[in-house]
Formats: sequence, structure tokens, C-alpha cells
Amino acid sequence: RVRGPAPLAVPLLAGLFGDADAARHLDARAEVAAMVRFEAALARAEEYGNLRGQALAHEGLASVALGRCDPDTALAHGREARRRAQGSGSLSIEARALLVCGDAQRLAADPVAAEASYREAVALCKSLGLALVTVAEAHVTWALVGQGQLREALPQLREQRRVFAREARNHFRGTTECCLAVCAGADAQWADWLEHLEQAERLLTETGFVDFTCARALVEAARQAEEAGRVTDSRWAYSIAVRLWAQLGWPEPLAKAREALERLS
Repeated sequence: RVRGPAPLAVPLLAGLFGDADAARHLDARAEVAAMVRFEAALARAEEYGNLRGQALAHEGLASVALGRCDPDTALAHGREARRRAQGSGSLSIEARALLVCGDAQRLAADPVAAEASYREAVALCKSLGLALVTVAEAHVTWALVGQGQLREALPQLREQRRVFAREARNHFRGTTECCLAVCAGADAQWADWLEHLEQAERLLTETGFVDFTCARALVEAARQAEEAGRVTDSRWAYSIAVRLWAQLGWPEPLAKAREALERLS
């Protein structure tokens, strides 16, 4: 290994994208560029024995894999990020790596395992006093929604909506509104369902935020409305989901959402 001072941990997530979630919301060309830079950063960090830099690079590669709908690769990189973060004593990176692992597990339709990863992240964030705890707690709630544990999720979603509004984190507010729509639909509270969907569409449009959490929740909300005979409302929710899946570039869920939308036309 090369001896001497290691280079700066190659400005990765924050330097490249502004926040740790951004790497999973890139267009195809930017996605390839991000992967190349993360792989180069990983090689350089390995050359210098820089475990913290390696953890950051694996975290970035995991986020890119999530953006490509590749949960297996994302989980592998997330676990490597955690291992190397532990080795370097970088506990804040370990917390983020746990969130990435949870996202990969949730994407792979394993919300129970995802919840466990998220709860580990919450505990670590609380022990360190990290502001990331709010986002980590939101991820736990999204895993609960994915398991259909809506009564447990509902009060948490309401509180998180207030927190994200206060902090002007409108992309997460949009995600929360999508999940609240699912809760409302489960109880046939259609006036609330409509309000949450309207807010979700507005916030997601204003922020340009795209995430599979939102798209999946919208598909479920559309299914609820369809089963209740609310065809117009169902088509609305499916149409937003179709737009999100198209922006993500994930062909399989996009085809299913389009098929459902065409069926209702």
C-alpha cells in the first residue's frame, strides 16, 4: 500500500450531489459518470488504505445501484460501506450505510429486514446526536407502510409531516403525503385521500423528487381507489405513479402501472 498522507476522501456524496440521496436520482448519463467517479474513488482509497474513503465510495455505489433498481448490488455495497465505516470508526457513515441497506432490502420486497436495518440506524443516530435521526425514523415508518402496519405508521407519518414542513424538506413531505394517502384509503377516508394525493402531486412536482417509495405508495393508493369503485381517482394516482416510474427508468413496474391505467381508461 502507498504510505504517506491519504488524499482528501475524494469529495463524494456531498461534493458530487449535495445530499446522500441524490445519487439514486440521476439520469442515465450522470449515473454512469457517478459510477466511474465512485469506482475511481474506491480504488484510490484502497491504494492509500483509507477505510473512511472506501466506506464513502461503497455508499455512493450503493446509492447508484438503488437508482438502477439493483437491490442485490446495492445491499452488497451497503454492507461493505458499513464494514469499512466500522473499521475506520466513522459512525455517521455507518448510520447512512444502514439506511442504504434498508432501502435495498425494501426495494427487494423485504420490509421486515429493512425495518431492522432502519432501527439500527435510528439507534446509532440517537447515540451520536445526529440530525439524520429524523430521516432514519421516517424510513422506519415507510417500512411499516410496506408491511401494511398502517395504524402504527399513521401517527408517525403525521408527526414527520409536521417536522418536514418545519424544516422545509418538501421532497420528504411529498413522500409522507403518498404514505398518508395509503393510510386514508385503507380506512375509506376518501376526502383525506384526495387531499393527501393533491399535496403529494404538488410537492413532488415542485421538488422534482423521484423515489420508489412514492411510486409504490401511489400504486397502492390507486389500487385502493379502484377497489372502492373510484375509477377517476384511481386513474389519477396511477398516472402520477406512471410518471415517477418513467422518470426512474424502471421498465417492469412502469409497464404494470401503465397496464392498470389503460385498463381503467
